[in-house]
Amino acid sequence: MLYGIEGVLTWTVNGTPIEVGPGQALCIPRGAVHRFDNLGNEDVKQLAVISPAIIGQCGKQARLNKARGTSAARKSQSREAI
Repeated sequence: MLYGIEGVLTWTVNGTPIEVGPGQALCIPRGAVHRFDNLGNEDVKQLAVISPAIIGQCGKQARLNKARGTSAARKSQSREAI
């Protein structure tokens, strides 16, 4: 879930743009393709709440990528070296 604090971010969820400003919230369904853009001229602050199940899935995917030797795993390994 995302909660707008300052400014406006435009989130695109499964191809649909959605503006989230102060006091507004957005829930992104599991598995939805999403991104955000700051199309305005001011800084933006938003609070993101991520459930533990999703965090666990990201870790599981990272381990699978590492085992498969995919590029995502190589990027992750290079970040760990820093």
